[in-house]
Amino acid sequence: MQSELQTIHVTIDSHSKKGHGVGVLPSKKQVEVAHAVQGDMLQVAWRKQRRSVQKGRLLEVLSASPRRVE
Repeated sequence: MQSELQTIHVTIDSHSKKGHGVGVLPSKKQVEVAHAVQGDMLQVAWRKQRRSVQKGRLLEVLSASPRRVE
């Protein structure tokens, strides 16, 4: 049974080895988000998983990082 899709706001603090943005959830687990830049504030969709690092999907950039290039 799959868990319900959740959305959350997260700030990207660093990058993974794959180049994905990494933020910290309120549960203290990390969430990896493709196409994210360090400093971005994002709305992210994710499913609760048992791994230490969650995989998130970028829904909206709420506040763009100064490092972001359009």
